[in-house]
Amino acid sequence: MFKLFDYLISFKLNRRIILIVIDVLNIILSFCIAINFLPEIFLNSNMTIFSGCLYFVILGILIFIFTNHYKGITRAIGSQDVYLLALRTLVLVISVYFLLAFLNKGIPDQKFFILVWLFITISIGATRFIIRDILFISRRRKKEKKISVVIYGAGSAGAQLANSLLMDGNYKIVFFIDDDISLSGRSLKGIPIINLDKFVCLPNIEIDHVLMAIPSLNKKKFNSIVSKLYGLNLKVLRVPSLSDLTSGRAKIDNLSPISIYDLLSRQNVNYIKELYGPKMKNKCICITGAGGSIGSELSIQILKLKPSSLVLIDHDEFSLYKLNQKLIKEKSDNVDLFFRLGSATNKKFIFNTFKELNVDIVFHAAAYKHVPIVECNKIQGLLNNIYSTYNVCSSAEQLEINNVILVSSDKAVRPTNVMGASKRVSELIIQAYAYEQKINKRNEKISKKFTSFSMVRFGNVLNSSGSVVPLFKEQIDKGGPITITHKNVQRYFMTIAEAAELLIQTVELSEGGDLFLLDMGKPVFIKDLAEQMIRLSGLKLKKYDNDSGDIEIIYKGLREGEKLYEELLIDSDSEETIHPLIFRAHEKYIKPEVLFKKIKTLHEFLLNQNELDSLKVLKELVPEWKNN
Repeated sequence: MFKLFDYLISFKLNRRIILIVIDVLNIILSFCIAINFLPEIFLNSNMTIFSGCLYFVILGILIFIFTNHYKGITRAIGSQDVYLLALRTLVLVISVYFLLAFLNKGIPDQKFFILVWLFITISIGATRFIIRDILFISRRRKKEKKISVVIYGAGSAGAQLANSLLMDGNYKIVFFIDDDISLSGRSLKGIPIINLDKFVCLPNIEIDHVLMAIPSLNKKKFNSIVSKLYGLNLKVLRVPSLSDLTSGRAKIDNLSPISIYDLLSRQNVNYIKELYGPKMKNKCICITGAGGSIGSELSIQILKLKPSSLVLIDHDEFSLYKLNQKLIKEKSDNVDLFFRLGSATNKKFIFNTFKELNVDIVFHAAAYKHVPIVECNKIQGLLNNIYSTYNVCSSAEQLEINNVILVSSDKAVRPTNVMGASKRVSELIIQAYAYEQKINKRNEKISKKFTSFSMVRFGNVLNSSGSVVPLFKEQIDKGGPITITHKNVQRYFMTIAEAAELLIQTVELSEGGDLFLLDMGKPVFIKDLAEQMIRLSGLKLKKYDNDSGDIEIIYKGLREGEKLYEELLIDSDSEETIHPLIFRAHEKYIKPEVLFKKIKTLHEFLLNQNELDSLKVLKELVPEWKNN
C-alpha cells in the first residue's frame, strides 16, 4: 500500500490530480450529507441534486486552483492552512448562492449553505491531515536508523524545532528537558517533558545529540547546562541566536555545534547607535594591517557604515587578496575600495596614500604581534611596530587627518618581551602627538584643523591568526597532545567581531590623547580553554589516572618573554565612558622633544642592525620593560 502511495505522489501532476479527485469526492459527499440533514429545505427549491453538485464542484475546483490551494506542501499542513481552507470554502458557498440568484434558480435556505460550508471544510481538512500522516509513516518506514535526540527547552523554539525534526523524518525525539517545574511530567506533541536533574539520573539511554532550543538563554546559565551535559558525555548542538532568528538569517533547524565563543563567560553588549559609525559616514577610512584578523573584521564592519571609500593597506599580498575577495561580496556600489600593497614603515608610501585618497580616519592595526617570533627578530619587530606608528602619526599630522586610532595590546603593560615594549613605544608616540596637538590648539587659530590621536588597549582575540584557539584545534585534529607553557597561564579573551565593534565606537568618544581600555571580562586559564575545546570536539581528556582518555595536555614551561597573566593598566585608574565596556585612562607620557630625539637615535641603531644599543634605548623609553 505504501509503495503504491509513494508512486502516486512521486510526480507533481499525479499529486495535483489525486488531490483534485479527492476534493471533488469530498464536495459531493458534503453536499449529499447536507441534503440528508435538511431534506425539506432542499426540496422546496427547484435545484436538482445533480445540478447542485455540479455548481459546487466546478466553482469549488476553480476557486481552489486560482487561490493556490494545490501549491501547499501536504506534509507541512498546519492550523494556518485550515483557516485558509475555511476561507476558500466560504467563498465557494457564497459564489454558488449568488450564481443561483443570478440564474433565477430556487435558492435553498441559508442553513443549507452553512451546513455545506461546514461539511466541505471538515472533510477536506480531515483528508489533508490523513494524507499528511500517511506521508509521515511512509517516510519513517524508509529510515532504517533514526537519530535519537533530546530537545532542551519546551518553549516556542523547542516546539518549532520539534515540528521541523518530525517533518524531516530522520529524528526520534526521546524527551524534552525544561527547567520550568510546572512543565515537568507533562508532554509536548506526545513527547514527555522532564527536568534536567531527572534526566541526569535516568539509566543509560542511547542519545545521539542534545539540542539546545533556548536561543535567549544567558551565557552563565548556558555554560552551566552545557557543562552538566558534557559531564554525561553527550554531544550538544544549539539552535541559532535570537538575533539570527528574528532577522531571518537562520532558521530554527539550522543546528550547529557549541563553539568556544559560546562558552566565553561574558555577556554580549549591543553597540550604542550614537557611537557606532556616525563620524565615518561619507568619509574616507584607512586601515593599516587590513589583512590581519582585526583589520579584516574592521573592514567588513566599516563597509556597512556607508563611508565614501575604504583604503586597505597591508604588506602581505595574499592577505590583501583574501580580503579583496571577501569584501567584493559585501561591497556597496556607493563605497570605493582601494587595496594598497606596501609597508607602513615606508613613510613616503603612507604619506602619498593618505594625501592621494584624502583619508579622514586611520585605524592603525599594522604590527608584528607574535611574541616568540618577535623575540627572535628583535630589530625587525621594533622597526615594524614603532616606525609604522611614527609614520602614520607624522603623515596624519601634516595632512590634518581627523582621527588616528592605534590598536594596542595588554602586552604593552609592564612588558616582559620586545613585542610588548614596541607596542608601549607606539603608545608613547600617540601620546606625544596628542600632546603636541593640544599645545598647538592653545597657540594657533581656532579655524585650524587638528588631528585626534588615541589608542585602544585590549587582550587576546579569539581565533585570530596565531592565537591558541586555532593552534589547539589543529592539535586536537591530529589526535593531540595539546601543548601549554604553564598550567597557571591566564589570558583575557574577546571575539574578533566584538573587538572591532568596540574599536569603531571609540572614534566618537575620542578627545585626543585618550587611552581606551576594553572590558575583557574575567581572565581565562588557558588549560581550562584547552579542556573545553577537547570536550567540544566530543573527546575526553587523557589524565595520568585516566588512560582511556583521547587527548593529553602537556606543559612545556614558559617561553622567553611570556607572562603568567596580562594587565590592562600601568599605573592609573580608569574612568567610565557612556559605553559599559569602554573605559578611559590617563597614563604617564614622555614629552615630544625628549621622545622624538630618542626615537631618532633608536632608528639609526636599528637601521645599522645594532641590537645591543637598540635595546638600551628601548629600556630608556620603557623603563618598566623586564629585559631578560
